[in-house]
Amino acid sequence: MTDDTARPNTEAPAGCTSACGWGRGGIGGGGSDPNFASVKLLVGAEGTNGSSTIPDESGAAHGNAFAFGATISTAQFKFGSSSMTFDGSADAIQWASSADWDLASGNFTIEAWARTTTVAAGLAYIFGRWDTTATQSYILYRNADGLRWNTSTTGSDNNIDISVASVLSINTWYAICIDFDGSKYRLYKDGTMIGSFSTPRTLFNPSNRVTIGGSSNSSLPNNSWTGWIDEVRLTKGVARYASDGGYTVPTAAFPRS
Repeated sequence: MTDDTARPNTEAPAGCTSACGWGRGGIGGGGSDPNFASVKLLVGAEGTNGSSTIPDESGAAHGNAFAFGATISTAQFKFGSSSMTFDGSADAIQWASSADWDLASGNFTIEAWARTTTVAAGLAYIFGRWDTTATQSYILYRNADGLRWNTSTTGSDNNIDISVASVLSINTWYAICIDFDGSKYRLYKDGTMIGSFSTPRTLFNPSNRVTIGGSSNSSLPNNSWTGWIDEVRLTKGVARYASDGGYTVPTAAFPRS
């Protein structure tokens, strides 16, 4: 069963300025993104069902991911004709360590569409750089039916900076986003700000990988997502939305230029 809201649109959503980086169409988006040079990872996961070839489509060109169990799936998708699927058991999509993943104290925006098949107690990672003690930096994740944003400034400390309960249901696509404008971290679900944190941090820069759908462990990822993730974008140096009032969620894939 596919998501019948994933259809191309020829007009930008009302209230979505150029900073949103809105694109037309499902495969690779259209239009242009004025902040495309700041996009360090962009993953649409278009491909053959069951394939583990999942490339970065940003201008940073980080190449194909290291896929641990996770593959492309045509069973569910938000845009295009496929997404990434995870079964909750040691699955992850990773890219090698890079200075592009070091968010430090700068502005950024992390965005993803996610669909879970469970809201049972436990943790399931969406995006970040998070592994064992001394290799922690930042992680956006599901905690039961809630969402959390954790950070580390030393690699070993674990700060639950934003925690919001009872915001997720099973078998539903959600636009999940967190951005930082230099003074406030804002967590959004479907364009609505659901939590914030106003203590700026200098995030630790470990040597590990950036990861979708699991931990950054390069041997055996844990806390894996169960379900699907689509259209992931990391923008470094830009807080795209930075609004307590939220933003209008794009109705098509992000631009590829």
